[in-house]
Amino acid sequence: MATKENFELFGSLQALKVDQFDATLFSNRSICWLRLGDGKKALYDAMECKNLRPKWAKAYYRKGAALMFLKVQQQQSLANSIVPCTCCMI
Repeated sequence: MATKENFELFGSLQALKVDQFDATLFSNRSICWLRLGDGKKALYDAMECKNLRPKWAKAYYRKGAALMFLKVQQQQSLANSIVPCTCCMI
C-alpha cells in the first residue's frame, strides 16, 4: 500500500545512497520509521543524526521521540502480559 510515509522513506533511502553524511536525511528517516512503528530503526537514525550534527536540537528531539516510543511500546507489552488474579475480583 502506497502511503505518504512510504514515499518519504523511499525518498530518504535514495538520498542516503547519494549523501551518507547529511544529518537532515537521518532526521527525516527517523520520523518516517516512527510513523511506521519501528522504534529501534528510528532510534538508530536519530543517533546517526546526532553524531553528524551534535549541536542540532532536532537531533536530540528525534532521539527523545524514539526513546519515548520504545518506552510506551515496552509498557504496552508489559501491560498486555499481566494476568489479573481471579481471587481478588468480586
